[in-house]
Amino acid sequence: MGSGRKARVLLLTALAAAIAGGAAAGPRPEASAQPDKSANVRLVEHFAASGYGEGSDLDFDGRRVYAAYFPRGRGAGGIRILDARSARPRELGFVRCPGYQNDVATVRKGLVALGYHSSQCGPSRHGLRLIDVSNPRRPRFLGSVSIPGGGTHTITAYPGKPLIYASPGGFSSERAWRTEYVVDVSNPRRPRIAARFDPVTAGCHDVTFHFERGRKLAFCAGDEETQIWDVASPLKPEIVGRIDNPAIEFHHSVAVTSDGELAVVGDESGKSNCAGGPTGAIFAYDVSDPAAPEERGWFAIPRGPTTDPLTLVGDYGCTAHNFEFLRGTRLLAAAWYWGGMDVVDWSDPDAPEEVAHYRSPRTNYWSAYWHRGRIYANGRFGTDVFSVGGL
Repeated sequence: MGSGRKARVLLLTALAAAIAGGAAAGPRPEASAQPDKSANVRLVEHFAASGYGEGSDLDFDGRRVYAAYFPRGRGAGGIRILDARSARPRELGFVRCPGYQNDVATVRKGLVALGYHSSQCGPSRHGLRLIDVSNPRRPRFLGSVSIPGGGTHTITAYPGKPLIYASPGGFSSERAWRTEYVVDVSNPRRPRIAARFDPVTAGCHDVTFHFERGRKLAFCAGDEETQIWDVASPLKPEIVGRIDNPAIEFHHSVAVTSDGELAVVGDESGKSNCAGGPTGAIFAYDVSDPAAPEERGWFAIPRGPTTDPLTLVGDYGCTAHNFEFLRGTRLLAAAWYWGGMDVVDWSDPDAPEEVAHYRSPRTNYWSAYWHRGRIYANGRFGTDVFSVGGL
């Protein structure tokens, strides 16, 4: 097992132990500190993490936003449900379900899945659980399925079918940590493993689907490479391309433009503390031919290096994490942990340009995505909603 893999397995073990033991997660910055931001960014709403845990990933269902949280110390953990329709989003309910890492995926309207390595929220300690959220104030827990090995780090719903890809995290080449499971959730009370797939390397940390012009592709990012799969037969993925870049320490996640021509790969590096790139950067590839990805430019946030000790406490400093293109554009909303949130224009993939940003001592963001014309950023201090002008 390489040093990068060992570090991530150790990190995962430490986080799980912290959750179980109620360990503190480090000092909190002062909420009064003024943000470092571009003039075109406005914070519309802040939903504090207090009592909920620590924000992780997000998913969406039309007017609703599902913000996942894992326990912080003895905090709650679960899913925060927001109504995104009004000028100022409002909270509709909270599904308490303590677990790490608590990754959320929308199955269909009113039905979500929560994936975890370990959980105190049902009979399957390692796996995923289905939750009826049609009434967000009275969520109902449905069925669960146990995932062998270390459970699931990330879950992604397969578009148009009641299937979920459950990814182990891409931390190790050991089989228990590399197998991708496809879960049939057509009966949410009795989800079941319908197929399994073993990538030849360390498995997927994250899976991104991209369907267009008759192509059905999945991008599996994990450890030392990103694989491109043909998933026209969802129970039998076929590897059709690979991205291998020695400048990337850990292939974390992928976003693809609507036309399917450009993919960007994030490097979750443990060595990036707001010091610029290419360490912890986002790298672009022309994937118009998935079998032969062509490397283009890269981008890392230009604010740094920082001397603020609060930004140097774990959480990979200012490395790239979760991000998404605004549909029909090459505008990427991205989360950078302590580096905050920004928008990068990849119109010229050889020379990407940052066109908006927001960072303050309370913005340790895990994920940042577009929804209904706004950016939702979720992380250590809660869920923030931004409007961005002039784009």
